Amino acid sequence: MLTIISCRDAAFSRDRFGLHAIPGDDELFAGGPLGQPIIIHGYNCTEERLVQEYVPFAGALGRDCIAYSWPGGGHPLDFPAAVGRASLAGYRLRDVFSMRHLRQGRDSVIAHSLGARLVLTALRDGLLQIEKLILMGPAVDWDVFESDGDFAKVPGRCESIHILYSNRDEVLKLAFPLGDFGGDCRALGFDGPRDPALVPKNIVLHDVSAFVGEHTAYLTNPECAELVRQILSD
Repeated sequence: MLTIISCRDAAFSRDRFGLHAIPGDDELFAGGPLGQPIIIHGYNCTEERLVQEYVPFAGALGRDCIAYSWPGGGHPLDFPAAVGRASLAGYRLRDVFSMRHLRQGRDSVIAHSLGARLVLTALRDGLLQIEKLILMGPAVDWDVFESDGDFAKVPGRCESIHILYSNRDEVLKLAFPLGDFGGDCRALGFDGPRDPALVPKNIVLHDVSAFVGEHTAYLTNPECAELVRQILSD
C-alpha cells in the first residue's frame, strides 16, 4: 500500500504549492501512518506517474510506504526553478517530520534525484532525528557533506546515510550541470562524494553502476530494490 501525502495545489499541479493533504482522507492531517518509510520523488513526476512508479517500488520493498508529493516541475527549462521549489518543499517536509515526531514516530526516508534536496533541507536546520536516509541518484553537489558543505549538519541528524550512485547516469552527467548554479556541476549521484575521506563515518557509499544504467532505473531495477530493502531491514 502507498499512502500519498501531497503539498501540491492540486494533483496535476507541477509548480504550485497547496496545503498538506492525504487524498481521500478527510480527517485532520497528522503526517500519515507511522512505521512506514517515506519516499520522495524527484523532478518531473506527476501524481499519476508517482502512483505508476512507486506502487511497484514499494511492492518490491515488501513494505507499506508513504510517498511525499511535491510540485517538481515538468518542462526541461524549468529545472533551475524546480531546484528552488525543492528547497521550499523541504521546509514543508520538515513540518511533516515534526507532526510525526509528536506522535512518537521515527522515520526512515528514501529520496530519488532532486528529492534528496527536500529531505536534506528538512533536516539541515532542525533538531529532528531520523533513522536511515537512503539517497538514490541524489541530484545535489558532490561536496554537500564536507565540513563546509551546504548540508554538513545533516549526518548528525541521521543514524546512517546511504548514497546510491551510478556513473552510467546520463541525466546527472549531462542535465544536472545546467541547473547547478553556484555549484561545481558534479552530482553526488553520479560520482559519489568528491573525497570519500572527508565525509562523516555514518555515510555508507553504494556504487550501483553495475546494475543502474539510467536515472529512472533506481525505481525499476530489482537489484536496486533489493539493496534498499536490505538497508531498511538492517
